[in-house]
Amino acid sequence: MATEKKASKAPGSMKPKRTITRSPNYPAFDLQEAIGKARILYDKDHLAGSSQESALQHLGFNRAEGKLSGPAARTISTLKKFGLTEERVGRIHLSQDALDIILYNETDERHQRSVKKCALQPSIYSKIYSKYISGLPSDETLRSELIREDRFNPNQVDGFLTDFRKTVAFAGLQFGSDEKEEMTERNAVDTAGERITPRTGELSASGRLPKVSSTGSSFTILLKKQNQATIGFSRLPLEKSDLETIRSWIDLMADNLAEVPDATS
Repeated sequence: MATEKKASKAPGSMKPKRTITRSPNYPAFDLQEAIGKARILYDKDHLAGSSQESALQHLGFNRAEGKLSGPAARTISTLKKFGLTEERVGRIHLSQDALDIILYNETDERHQRSVKKCALQPSIYSKIYSKYISGLPSDETLRSELIREDRFNPNQVDGFLTDFRKTVAFAGLQFGSDEKEEMTERNAVDTAGERITPRTGELSASGRLPKVSSTGSSFTILLKKQNQATIGFSRLPLEKSDLETIRSWIDLMADNLAEVPDATS
């Protein structure tokens, strides 16, 4: 029985591999849209955080998309790139900056400061802002530089620039000023009594939420004269009646806790 020989491919007949230009990691949408999605997570699960599956369902993805593929993966990644979420104990929690944005009024300095801070969290956003702090050039110039210097995919760069400009405008970032340096200095130190931070342990230097125990949470309240108070809970969330009990206790103990004026003064 004759053995059939497989035809061998002649040298050089192999098709050359197509080169795929991959853009650097950057947010899939602008900051305003990202904050809207963070609000959804807060409305659903508050400070308890969300499992990855429940977070995706809250954001409109079905179970089939819950494997972090495609749009689902880009959405979770974008929230993290803007510094709005962080993973702790296997759950997706909102960051302190996200809470400041959501819980404080738009006119509040803490809200405005966190919006600006989050706008520059993506490394590519911060790079462009730092490079052109004296004045942002045209999209044509930016497009050419992003393709040449940062290896952006030409088919994706226009969408990126649109989201970048939307984020800059939404955050109120100004070019041609020293705002970045001033903002950095304001973010470096927490003002006493300004922020109530859900956390365990002491305030972190970055102002981010440190890891929280899965069995409970403690909340540190920064006070004057480098003082602080810590209140702990074995389980969250609380009942509304529990909050009234806490308020009543503070009112009852107010005379013992408060500083007593010097009678001789």
